Amino acid sequence: MWFVISRFDEAGVDPEYDLAEYRELSARKVRELRELFELDDRVPVFVVSQDPFQTAGPDTHLSREIWDDFRGWDGMRDLADAFEAVSPSALPGW
Repeated sequence: MWFVISRFDEAGVDPEYDLAEYRELSARKVRELRELFELDDRVPVFVVSQDPFQTAGPDTHLSREIWDDFRGWDGMRDLADAFEAVSPSALPGW
C-alpha cells in the first residue's frame, strides 16, 4: 500500500517563494500521516503537486515538459520513479 498526499501546492506554502518552508510542511504532514495510521518506514508516502498552480487546468493535450520547472519540488519524479521500480512479479494476484 502506498499513500499519496496530492495537490500539495494548495497546502498553504508557496514553494516558489519559500521552498524550505514547503519542504518542512511536507515532512510534517508525512509524519502526521504515519502517526495517524501507525505506518512504519516500509510504507511509501509521497507528497505531490501534480499540476502546480493549475498550470494545465482542464487541457489534456499537453506535453510533460510543461511541468519541468516544478520537477525540483513537485514530488512527481519520486512517484514516477517508484512506479517504474515496481516489478510485475512483486504484484501477485493483480
